[in-house]
Amino acid sequence: MTDTGAAPAAASLRPWPTEDPSAEDMQLQLRRLYQQRGHFRHITEEGLEEEIKAADYGSGDVMEGVEEDTTPSEPTEKERRAEIMAAKAQMQQFIGTALNETMIALDFISLLLTKDSPHTAETTMSPMLKQSGVPKGSLGFDKWPISEADDEVKRKEELVAKGWRMKGLESAADNILQAATRLETEVRKETKYWEQVLSIAEKGWSVRRITRQGHRPTLGVQFGFSEASDYFKGRGLAPLRMNNDGAIILDAELTQRPKSVRVRVMEDGNITGTSKIASIDNALQPSIEDLIRRARDSLFEEELYHEMALETRTLLSYDVKIRNSVIHFPAPISDDPSSPGRTLLIDIVSIDEVQPETDSHTSDGLAQNVAEVLRVLLSHAHRERLSRRSRIPPPLSENRPQNPSPPILRSLLYYFQSSKAINSIRNYFLRTRKTLMSAGLHVSFKLSFDSTLSSISKIIKESEQSGTENSALLDQLVRLLLTPVQTTATLSLPSSVANPTLQEELNVSLRTSMAAPIYGTEYTLTVPHSSVKSLYSDKDSKRTSSFKSFSELTSFIDLVISIDLTHSLIAGEFKSWQRVDRMPELSKGRVGVDPGLGIKMENGDLTLSGTAPATKTIWNGAGGKKTLREIVRAFTVDG
Repeated sequence: MTDTGAAPAAASLRPWPTEDPSAEDMQLQLRRLYQQRGHFRHITEEGLEEEIKAADYGSGDVMEGVEEDTTPSEPTEKERRAEIMAAKAQMQQFIGTALNETMIALDFISLLLTKDSPHTAETTMSPMLKQSGVPKGSLGFDKWPISEADDEVKRKEELVAKGWRMKGLESAADNILQAATRLETEVRKETKYWEQVLSIAEKGWSVRRITRQGHRPTLGVQFGFSEASDYFKGRGLAPLRMNNDGAIILDAELTQRPKSVRVRVMEDGNITGTSKIASIDNALQPSIEDLIRRARDSLFEEELYHEMALETRTLLSYDVKIRNSVIHFPAPISDDPSSPGRTLLIDIVSIDEVQPETDSHTSDGLAQNVAEVLRVLLSHAHRERLSRRSRIPPPLSENRPQNPSPPILRSLLYYFQSSKAINSIRNYFLRTRKTLMSAGLHVSFKLSFDSTLSSISKIIKESEQSGTENSALLDQLVRLLLTPVQTTATLSLPSSVANPTLQEELNVSLRTSMAAPIYGTEYTLTVPHSSVKSLYSDKDSKRTSSFKSFSELTSFIDLVISIDLTHSLIAGEFKSWQRVDRMPELSKGRVGVDPGLGIKMENGDLTLSGTAPATKTIWNGAGGKKTLREIVRAFTVDG
């Protein structure tokens, strides 16, 4: 081989340069270019050349002294294959996008040309455009010469733009002022509302949050009683809503028609007394505290009447009944037939209702006392429920615990039954003593009460001295008043007055209870030794008998007094008379043949009957007649 003297040329086999895989997508670059530079119509060739020159001029200073790394890393075969597939997919996507945009542009031009040459334009339409139903000739175009706006038009446009800006600023200022006014109004309303809420809380009312289904949470005031029945407990919570002025408003049904329990006393069909009804303040705008207090009092009165109406069903045997929403409660004064029949009428009325005037007000005090006692009994029932709820609950069982109605009317019935029994025995003994004294027989009568009454007086005195309301003392007082007590009435026999050494007395013990096994008043009579001997021919020193009826008691006492007068007094002073066994009669020999005397005490009248000769004398408490001894002595002498 010969050397030509020329150096061999170096050749490098390299792949075709590809894009950087990390480069951004063309659509993203176009979108960013549009955001940075605006529309393409604002980009000119001169502007681009100036930017290129500025970039070339500044790049030399910036990149001076910086060494570039010209040794790129060689990709692996797998990476290279992935790059080729990605480039192919991107190329196909771009080709499809360009084809779609080209077809859309062609359809647009074809539809635009249908106005002038429809047949020619129809040949270039795509099948999709033909099937779309777009009418031919619906688009058109006109060529207008572009003219520069003159100074007058520019000035007017600037004035219009300035006016719109001023109007927008004015509207914004008005909106800000309206928002400030509205904010000031809301602040004033909220301030007034929360001041009233604070005033309610400071007055001792319980303010809490109320959450009801379907309503927004709001504040509410608890004006009812926590130990009330379930129905009234739910009504004792009222939401504190805000009106347009910020003041608190309550539900209209709580404040429109407040109610109160009314007690009337009826004697022999005539109303003789009525309890006082609370009056409403005639102020046009009562305070929220007054409205809450009025709602509380009305709810308490409604619960009181409701509990009494339920209790009436269990007291039908005591002649307690309800007619036309009025409870008829018997309250007799005594068992004396001559005493007037007295009934309490209990109902609930609206406070603003005009009450009818009554001709007589003799029993107003009784009606008012009964109304106050009913309210005290319901308050006591509330505290008893709280006490039971505070105790340890009993073990679970299958039997459901009972929640009986509070004994309000039953407690009142106990008082009137006990008072009737005491008045009856007092009136009976006083009339008997008056009758015996008119016959010249001096007897003594004494009424002794249970020692519990002294405890009641002590409790009342302590409460008055402390000057404070003590619920514990009040509950203790109510319990003592509801506890069955025993009252003793003592009447000395006429024979014991004539012979003081005997000390023979009749003792009657009264005990009233509305529970088993008495269910009323039980009378216990203790008969002395002398009367037992005459009545039963027994040697017992004393004998005790129980009676359920007052008439049976008085009939037996009349018999005891009659036998005492005949067997002990007359037979003891006049030896000529002989006793008739177990009968209030005397005889001088054979009964029915020889002269005889009979003494009978009945219905408060003392009757002396004599035979051979027949005579009859009656003492009824009026004076002006001879004494029993004088008539017996005259009858003895005549016989």
